[in-house]
Amino acid sequence: MRTWFASLIASALLTSISSAESLPFVFVLGWEFDLPGEQVWRPNADVTDVTIKDGVLSARTVGSDPFFLCRDMTTKTNPLHYVVIRIWASRAGIGELFWSGRLDGQYGGLTEQKKLRFSVAGGDQWQEIALLPFWHTEGVIRQLRLDLYEGAEFQIDWLRIMTRQSNPPREGSCLWDLRGDLTSWQVHPGASEYLAPATQIDVNGKPWITVDATADRETVASILWARPDAPGLQSEDSPLRGDGKPHSYCIRVGDNPAWKGPLAAFGVRLPPEANARLDRIEIAASPSGPGELDVASFGFENGVNRVGRPCRLLAQVTNVGGAAQGIGRVRLEAPQGLRILSEPQTSGHPALEHGGIARFFWEVVADKPGRYPVRMTIDGEGRMPPEQEATLEFTQVPSVPRAEYVPEPCPVRTDIEVCAYYFPGWPSDAKWDCIRDVAPVRKPLLGYYDESNPACVDWQIKWAVENGISCFLVDWYWVQGRQQLTHWFEAYRKARYRDWLKVAIMWANHNPPGTHSAEDWLKVSAHWIERYFPLPGYYRIDGRPAVFIWDPHNLRNDLGGSQAVRDVFDK
Repeated sequence: MRTWFASLIASALLTSISSAESLPFVFVLGWEFDLPGEQVWRPNADVTDVTIKDGVLSARTVGSDPFFLCRDMTTKTNPLHYVVIRIWASRAGIGELFWSGRLDGQYGGLTEQKKLRFSVAGGDQWQEIALLPFWHTEGVIRQLRLDLYEGAEFQIDWLRIMTRQSNPPREGSCLWDLRGDLTSWQVHPGASEYLAPATQIDVNGKPWITVDATADRETVASILWARPDAPGLQSEDSPLRGDGKPHSYCIRVGDNPAWKGPLAAFGVRLPPEANARLDRIEIAASPSGPGELDVASFGFENGVNRVGRPCRLLAQVTNVGGAAQGIGRVRLEAPQGLRILSEPQTSGHPALEHGGIARFFWEVVADKPGRYPVRMTIDGEGRMPPEQEATLEFTQVPSVPRAEYVPEPCPVRTDIEVCAYYFPGWPSDAKWDCIRDVAPVRKPLLGYYDESNPACVDWQIKWAVENGISCFLVDWYWVQGRQQLTHWFEAYRKARYRDWLKVAIMWANHNPPGTHSAEDWLKVSAHWIERYFPLPGYYRIDGRPAVFIWDPHNLRNDLGGSQAVRDVFDK
């Protein structure tokens, strides 16, 4: 086996590495598997039938953790490094590449934090897989480990460490007018990652990225970046529409704590199957590009809609583009048998700024049960959404007596006790804005309810026990005596049907590190004993009240290990 170093590479070899001669790369280190008998890459016991012949390393994996380990190297790191593996496999699977600048410590210096996973297609064709480790903070690489997967045959033609051309960074604009040409951004032929040429980019005060792109299929693209003071590649995902039309995607990356200071690299990941075209990218203090309306939801406002009763239809529109966008006429087409009682007035509607929301309501009534197709269009100048379609289902009014309060539950009998996690996160109408503004289609059947209302809890109890749920494990919070989101339990205490549903504490102990002690444990236990365990409906196992702990690992960390936890429990 021959190990190639950059100082020994001839220009002919550089040309043979890639057919794309214009790519700005430099060869750093590689293994070509030309010399039989040498084993710089050593297999473990889960790899067998290892041979080197005709410049190819061949092997078969038989165990659950097969890998090759190389410790015959000392390579200074660079944020522009990438690793390319030319590989063939008899079947598809997932491989991993580990690296480390150390040879000592647990697992010989290798950790889960220093690895990349990659997909191997398998079958008849060879693959060139490009990996971007961004291991620059390691300083030097002293070992690599190539993990394969069980039950396959492999051939490896070569493995190379490359670096992009290290032109001196320049103070550059945060605007790239690409017009579909990503040649200067390409890392390696076939790779889905593209990195901007070396540019000194300070993103402080620039929380927005606007991407102008077109895609033939719906997919997810990723903004990529690396920082000089942190290892690894950071990312922020954004869905791309697959309608083949140009769209502006305004992505707020400033909420990501890793988006700060100067960047060591910046780029994008574009899945090749979507045939995406990238026209423009800008990093700025605010969204840019034209305005664009998007219909976030079109359909019934509420979950139950009866024949002969007026029902509301909602179209929720958002400006996802950068500039303000006006709204023209909004029209609804309804079939015979569905009458439109009222419709929204859109003339003079103010233009929507980026992120602005407009809601349009129609009141409709159906004379017969059934499904009614409707269409909605929005006219106007600029980027308007496509025609929207929905099917409205109306059901017969049930023959039940009118109730002044929540009807008494009719629980079903089950052979086992079914417990459901419950997060008490909805104590006020304002808390529902995260659903109302983004996904109104998820409006609960009970409406945007207030969990602090005992009648709301009675409805929840009724529907739970009538569908086989016998207990709620309710998220409960405690940080050194400070509590939050206790409103549901307080409403449960006042609920008329509280004893029909059992409850238990699910202690959500993702409190800050070091904020729980042995003394604190005694206090929280006393609080449970006083306030919760006496409830008639408190859930018990073998006659003893049960407490569920979200993260036992945090408890061991705070108290100082498993034995310390046992000692506290024994008190």
